[in-house]
Amino acid sequence: MYRKLVGVFYVMNIVFQSFITLASPIALCFFISWLLERYAGAERWIYAPFLIVGVLSGFYSMVKFVIVAMSGYERLESEQAGKGRGSKNGKSGDA
Repeated sequence: MYRKLVGVFYVMNIVFQSFITLASPIALCFFISWLLERYAGAERWIYAPFLIVGVLSGFYSMVKFVIVAMSGYERLESEQAGKGRGSKNGKSGDA
């Protein structure tokens, strides 16, 4: 029960962080383009290239994060499976 609950929370954490990792570069590029339009006098077309760069970098960051996080999740599962097989301290009992 405890192991499944930890796994569920770990996956929920991965989903939430991947959303933040995707949205952050997009919001940052939108903010930069807004600043350029508002204070530097740039035209409205400045939003297009900045948002394209934001979306591309957001997807790149998200994929990179998910790959690293899933390898950590697999390591967590293997550690939990290893603890469940042996004695209480995680060793097999062989001296």
